[in-house]
Amino acid sequence: MGWLHFNLAEYELALDYYKRSLDLARSANYSRTVSMATVNLGDVHVALGRFDDAIRAYEEALQAGADALEPRLFCCANTGLGSVFRALKDPRKSRFYLDQAVFEARRLNLRHELATAGMVEGELSIDLGDYDKARESLESSAEILKEIGALRPLVRTCLRLGHVYLKTKRWRLLRDNLSALARVVQQLDSSDQLVREAGDAQDVINYAASKRIGGAVFSSIRARLRERPSTSGKVMPSIRDPEADAARLPRVEVRSFGGLQIRVDGRKVGAVEWESQKAQEFFAHLMCNRKGKDREELIEVLWPDISVGLSRNAFHNNVYRSRRALYKGCVVLDEGRYRLNPAGEFWFDLDEFRRISREAEAAGLPADRQVALLSEANRLYAGEFLDGLTADWITPIRMDAEGLYLSNLSKIARCQAEVREIDAAIVTLGRAIDIDPTDVTNQELLVRLLVHTGNLPEARKRHESFRQAMRDELGFEPPRDFSTLCELALTPR
Repeated sequence: MGWLHFNLAEYELALDYYKRSLDLARSANYSRTVSMATVNLGDVHVALGRFDDAIRAYEEALQAGADALEPRLFCCANTGLGSVFRALKDPRKSRFYLDQAVFEARRLNLRHELATAGMVEGELSIDLGDYDKARESLESSAEILKEIGALRPLVRTCLRLGHVYLKTKRWRLLRDNLSALARVVQQLDSSDQLVREAGDAQDVINYAASKRIGGAVFSSIRARLRERPSTSGKVMPSIRDPEADAARLPRVEVRSFGGLQIRVDGRKVGAVEWESQKAQEFFAHLMCNRKGKDREELIEVLWPDISVGLSRNAFHNNVYRSRRALYKGCVVLDEGRYRLNPAGEFWFDLDEFRRISREAEAAGLPADRQVALLSEANRLYAGEFLDGLTADWITPIRMDAEGLYLSNLSKIARCQAEVREIDAAIVTLGRAIDIDPTDVTNQELLVRLLVHTGNLPEARKRHESFRQAMRDELGFEPPRDFSTLCELALTPR
């Protein structure tokens, strides 16, 4: 849990989980877990700029790692101390600790630890203006990280390597590196990480965006960097935000028919703010499941085809993105289930469409009132549900909504025919048949009404087009009773 919150930049929550882990490890006298927890605590303190606390944590990790005979954690702690003293502008001490980490990692063939130490070593060389040394360290680290599939540290390494290539004017290497970086960011859904780690490499982001490398990845990052407050060390909001008072929460209006459109207090939320289509899909799924779902249920629905580790990372990224795109407490964790904040106001066209359609079914409604309600419901139906998205969970809702829309049209036409608004009923039936030309009930009524008005040529044309649609789409002729009806109705008298 601490690791997940750390990767979402929710540092205070990460700190809390790591401290609890450390307390449990100490009470059980598990030296290895003590070392692991203190290394992680050191990483969080570095992110928060609390360097004295970080040094104490890493030094404790060194001792615990030695007690547990755990060389991997020894390397991690030395790399952490190297990063702290780099941040404190003490290159001599930074180099001392990094050299120890590299030596031990090479001796024991600890490839991940070697790559991580090499990455920090490359950053230190950039600080010192030694770009040849920086390039050597970062290229070696990037190669190892690719081989072992450690994509998250690879993002940071490629970003720093891009900075080196840009400074040394190695344009081909720069473009290849940035293309690879864009692929990793898209695979991991980790643009948040890139925004946090841009630091003094914002010139790399600007270059990539101006050259349109990686599609819209870097343009989106650049836009977010321009909007980001200048203050550093700011703690990002947590997922498990307490329910806010309803009066202080914005109103969210969600239109899903014809494509997803969302407004917060009247302000349209654009694609750049969402950062990814998957974040929009995640939010839309919660809109359709207001009681919420647990994390594993959501992952199974939204990320069925990727590994568990990557899907969990993507899940938490998209929780965070939804909360940033809309407002801080829009998604809450309530008794193990992620759901939209029950104290918030969320207007949803799908819910309203269904509600008004049900209201029109009330017994005893006069025809004109029923038509008014059904027409009001159908005005909300501006096209297919979540048009443009193709996830499996969307299809049954899309089909159900289209079916309800068609049913409403049929009921409107019958009410119009009942009150002798024949021309209006014919137009309404035509709209329904354009969507589903194989609906025999609507086709039969349309032919009856056309015959009633004396428009026999159009009735014959509709009958023949229905026969053709049945053959083309279903592979058989219209029902016998329909054909008999049409033959009798269209027989000259």
